[in-house]
Parts: sequence; structure tokens; C-alpha cells
Amino acid sequence: MPAQREVQPLLVRRYGRDRLYNVTRQHYVTVQELRGWAQKGRPLVVIDDETNTDVTQVLLAADPPRLGAVFH
Repeated sequence: MPAQREVQPLLVRRYGRDRLYNVTRQHYVTVQELRGWAQKGRPLVVIDDETNTDVTQVLLAADPPRLGAVFH
């Protein structure tokens, strides 16, 4: 039986309050794209560029209409 290959998490960096950059694929993404990937089971990690902390759960849990207010 072949060993399963571990999927590396998609690395996304958050710049400022609302710019998300997919480091793995080298392009900007939206919160909606991140949520879609997460719903499909794609492992991902969002790192805040200023504090270098993992903000994945905070970002995915934020209400879409109030997203900007979460990061003031």
C-alpha cells in the first residue's frame, strides 16, 4: 500500500487589514477564496505580516460584512 503524501498547507500572508497574498502561488486572494478552500478541506495558514502571528481562525470566523472592523 503506497504511503499517503502529506499536503503542505497553503501559506497566505495578510498585509494591512485586507490584503491577502498567497505566497505559494504568488498572487493576491480574497477572504471568500480562503473560505472556499477551507470548506473543501484544503489546509491553509494565514500569517499577519506585521505581527508574524497566525490569524487563520480569526480571519475565517469573522462576519463578512464586518471583516474590516475586526482588524482595526
